[in-house]
Amino acid sequence: LSEQRGRRTSARCSGLGLDRGQMDKEQMDEERELDGVGKLTERGLDPSTAERTARALGGRRTMRRLVHGLAILLLQLAIMIPILIPSNMITFTPFVFLGIIGVDTIGPCDGLRWRRLPVVLPIALLFDLPLASWISAMCILECCILHPLARTAYSLLARRPSSAKLEAPNPSASDLEDSHPLSSQSRRASSSSEGSRYREHASIWSALEGGDGSEVRCGDVRLLSLAWLLALADRGGVLPRRQELPEEAFLGAARLRQIEAAARRAIDRRGFVTALEALAKGTSILGFLGFWTSAFRRKRNVDGLLPIVSISYCWLEAAHPDREGRQLQLLSRKLRSLYGGRGLLGACRDYGFSDMGVFLDWGSGYQKDPALWRAWMSLPALYSMSDDELRRVDSEWIVDERHSHEALAEGAMYAMSEETLHSMADGERLVAERRAYEQSRTGEQKAAFGRMLHHTMDLWYAHAAVTVVLLTQLPDELPAGFDQSRTYDTRGWTTFERCSAELAKSYQLQVARWKLVIDV
Repeated sequence: LSEQRGRRTSARCSGLGLDRGQMDKEQMDEERELDGVGKLTERGLDPSTAERTARALGGRRTMRRLVHGLAILLLQLAIMIPILIPSNMITFTPFVFLGIIGVDTIGPCDGLRWRRLPVVLPIALLFDLPLASWISAMCILECCILHPLARTAYSLLARRPSSAKLEAPNPSASDLEDSHPLSSQSRRASSSSEGSRYREHASIWSALEGGDGSEVRCGDVRLLSLAWLLALADRGGVLPRRQELPEEAFLGAARLRQIEAAARRAIDRRGFVTALEALAKGTSILGFLGFWTSAFRRKRNVDGLLPIVSISYCWLEAAHPDREGRQLQLLSRKLRSLYGGRGLLGACRDYGFSDMGVFLDWGSGYQKDPALWRAWMSLPALYSMSDDELRRVDSEWIVDERHSHEALAEGAMYAMSEETLHSMADGERLVAERRAYEQSRTGEQKAAFGRMLHHTMDLWYAHAAVTVVLLTQLPDELPAGFDQSRTYDTRGWTTFERCSAELAKSYQLQVARWKLVIDV
């Protein structure tokens, strides 16, 4: 039947002299009709009856399209003609009476210029103003009532009769086997879910508060107070690890929610554009009112920001990022000098955020005690040994075997001087020192640090509502033995943090007067 239809359509189009586009359209209509015939045949009708029924349905569909097109044309003429004529009268009447536009071909009439102003004003008040009001009412009537009614009538007329509703055939087993296990719709849903992690505020609150279904527990991550941190830098202090910080150094999730809710009110220009787009897609009385009220509505936190700042910086030592406090003082000077001397905190307070929570890994996550760190622990080959292997290591053995450095991964000990090697204790001492350093953080604290590292580190830098400060400059005075080649741009963690921060941040804020990625 399909091949017969195709040959008949091609012969008929060729006989009529139709071009390729018309033939394609004719072929599409035939295929649509043939599809209806196939569905009717599946419902138990014989092919001839199914063909007649499909042709009848096609004729009704064509007639409905013609009626719809004619109705829309008449409706547009009925609406636009009463609007265009008065609008032209309102537009040109004052210019004609003022003589700016003349009725002859010579030019403006000199006698009808500004001397006729006393005549023009009454005409404008008694004629133009009522017409303008009438036109405005007609526009409102068109947008709020006539367009919705036209769409409703069109949708009612476009519905197919109940007798012509056909059930879609069930897919066969082979179709299900050939289909991809992950459909495009599910892939889009998965992608949208991943994107919402870096846009919605709920992911940040979940990282701070934990909760059901969250991979992070409450307290795994704590944010520092920016005001407290700047005050510590002013005193010349050194930031201790999280376990040794006072309670007033932290801002809890509840306090951060209060700070966010207290942001200043402002007109939401982005909301106005959204309401305008919604009005263009489908007008209604509520949509029209929402559009006009959005132009005057004031809301808090119009930029949708979070009172959170993440710091990206270099660790100066393996055991402590800033043992002397020089990086903290450098960071404080940089932040205070921003935005005309107001500083980052001053700009945030102008926005309505009284304080900002700071994610700084040394103070936000559980850390080991730097006082128990020993120099030999910086050697991964030695620190990663088992207790039995470490007990067999002593300084004399290392000196004797320094040329056989294959016994230690990458010959890490080979570069050390003999004085340094002799100063190292025996294997039992090394095991005790490593155990004490590892036990300076409890098992639960170590697990909490692991959850913070694996499930939240991307959020603090990649989230669209979090401000990121990149401390790319190193202090003038560096610890002894610091490798000068290990700058901000050459390190792995800082590269990850910078690239994450520059992915999804907005650079067109409405009210906030600071950048969401600040390179200092």
